[in-house]
Amino acid sequence: MLCYLVEDAANNVVDQVIGFVPMSEVEIEDTWFVAGMRGTGSNTLVAKDLFIPDHRIFPLKPAIEGDYPRPEHSRETSDRWALGPVLALILLGPIVGAARALLEEVVEGSRKRGITYTTYSRQADAALVQQQIAEAALKIDSAWLHTMRAASDIDDAAAAGKRLDYLTRARIRGECGYTAKLVREAVDSLVSVGGASGFAEANPIQRMWRDINVASRHGMLSTAPDLETFGRALLGVKGNITPAI
Repeated sequence: MLCYLVEDAANNVVDQVIGFVPMSEVEIEDTWFVAGMRGTGSNTLVAKDLFIPDHRIFPLKPAIEGDYPRPEHSRETSDRWALGPVLALILLGPIVGAARALLEEVVEGSRKRGITYTTYSRQADAALVQQQIAEAALKIDSAWLHTMRAASDIDDAAAAGKRLDYLTRARIRGECGYTAKLVREAVDSLVSVGGASGFAEANPIQRMWRDINVASRHGMLSTAPDLETFGRALLGVKGNITPAI
């Protein structure tokens, strides 16, 4: 699945499409050396003199709103999801899931670990830790509630054969960026409760912290642009900063 820009004879960008090609026609360049999300293997694909026939090209502009080619072959509700909101939303499941797992690790550890240089033999007995855990848990829950509302809006519209209006699509984009922010805030607080031992390579806390911080900074989850997109729609400001809404 190769996403690329289409230019006219004057080199002006006129469209953005996805081209489907056999893996045998591209090469994998091993470039994925990162702090987090190491297991995804998101390496660089290199294509030389590659030709993609028309029947393997998928136009993105209409799909952003849920208008796909050959709708007569659609059998599942998911075949009619608006692509723009989905592109951002599908990134959130693993991120929120990892945050929940990290919360469980820190809660379990707080029952066994004291607070260094204090008289607390259990973190769980400290009012400050109780507050931090509660706030982090609620931020993660809030992130999940935003995620599920967005998913329901997309799915309900597709099931009814309707297109999501622009404001709803912009709101979902804003929710995705805001959810990423909520998760990062919760995770940063939890890692502080977990303490320095959480950064040992054998400790899963540091791996989840790295993965979440890298994944939540995906371009589709950039908090500031996503909120600007939603704010523009709420205020009725003409024009937008991205076509992927």
